[in-house]
Amino acid sequence: MKVEFKVPSMGESIFEATVVSIIRPSGSQVGFEDEILELETDKVNQMVYAPQKGVIHFNIQLHDKVTIGQVLGYIDTEAAAKSLELGSPPQQFLPSLPATVVNPKESFKSMRYQKEDFIKELKEEGQKRSLPSLSEQQSLAWSFHPQQSHGNKDFTQKASVSQVAQVENTATMLTIFNEVDLSQIIHLRDRYQKSFIKKYEIELGLISFFVKACVAALPQFPSIHSYLKEEQSVQDSSYEMGIAVETEQGVVVPLLCQGDKLSYAEIERTIEKLTHQAYEGSLSVGDLHTGSFAITDAGLYGSMFSTPLLTGNQRAILALHNIIKRPIVVDDQITIRPIMHLALSYDSRFVRGKEAAAFLAYLKGILECPAVMLLGL
Repeated sequence: MKVEFKVPSMGESIFEATVVSIIRPSGSQVGFEDEILELETDKVNQMVYAPQKGVIHFNIQLHDKVTIGQVLGYIDTEAAAKSLELGSPPQQFLPSLPATVVNPKESFKSMRYQKEDFIKELKEEGQKRSLPSLSEQQSLAWSFHPQQSHGNKDFTQKASVSQVAQVENTATMLTIFNEVDLSQIIHLRDRYQKSFIKKYEIELGLISFFVKACVAALPQFPSIHSYLKEEQSVQDSSYEMGIAVETEQGVVVPLLCQGDKLSYAEIERTIEKLTHQAYEGSLSVGDLHTGSFAITDAGLYGSMFSTPLLTGNQRAILALHNIIKRPIVVDDQITIRPIMHLALSYDSRFVRGKEAAAFLAYLKGILECPAVMLLGL
C-alpha cells in the first residue's frame, strides 16, 4: 500500500515553503514518525515525519518550492514487508554506505568540533595563536560551508520579501508618527525594579508597559482590532499581539497571547521565552499565527524613525524607537525629558487616518500618565 504524505498546514498566513533538507533519500527504509525532510518558511521551520513504516519515495527535490497540501511523496509499506521477508537489511543500517544527505544542524555541530580540534592542535605544536573573538568565531564557522550556512538564510529572506510583496499588492499601507514622554514610566520602573526582580526573578522592561497600553487602547478602535473573514471585517475578541524578533535568519513575529490576562511579570517572561525560541529556531507553528496587531522595537538598533511593514493579515503594526533626552516645554518651562517616537503603519483600506492618529494619541496619553492604565480609567 502506498501512503502519501503532504505539506502540513503551518498557519493561516503561510501558503508555501521551501524544501531545505531531505533527511531520508528516496528508496530508503523509514520507520513510523521518522524525520524525512525539513521545510522552511519566512516564519518557521517545519519537520515532516513519516506517516507509516516502509520505503520512501519523493516527488520533489531539494530547494523546491511547495504549497500547503501538496503531495511530497509516498511510503510503500508493501516494499518494507517484502524487504523484511527476504531478510535484506534496511538501508540505513548498512555501515559501508556513505550518507547521501547531510543534516545541516548535525553538520554545523560537527563543524564546531573540527574547529576546536584544529585550535587544540595548534596549541600542542607550540604555536602562539590567540583565540578569535565571539564574532570572529561565528564568522569563521559560517565560512566553512557557505552553501549550507547561507542557504537557509537566503531562503528565509526570499520568503520574507515574497510575503511583504504580497501584502503590498493587497494592502494600502500608510504610516503615522507621534512622540511620547516616558519620564513617568521610566521613573516607575526604576523605583520598583529591585522589588520586582526580588519577587518575580525577572527584570521589568518597558515593553510590558506598551503591551498593556495597547491592550487598553485596542478596544476603543475596532477598525484596528479586527480581521478580515469571508470579505467581512470581524472584530477580534482576543488580545494576540505579534512581537517582532530579529534573528540571523530574518524577522519572525511570534504571538503574545491573552495580553489582557497577563501580569507585567508574565508578559516579560513570555516575551523572553519567545525571543529565546526565535533565536534557537524552536518556535512552533502555533506561536506564529498572524494576529491583527503587532509591536516591533526598532530602537534596538538606535533608530529614531522607521516605517514598519505589515505582514499577513495585520491591520496595524506599532514601531518603538530609541529614547533620547530632549528639551521640551512643560507648563511654559523648558525641561529635559526622555522622548520616544512612535510609528504606526496601518492598512488604510480598513483603518482611516483619523482613527490611526487617534489611536496613537490615546497611547500617548496612557504612557505619559500610567496611573490611568493602572487604575483602569
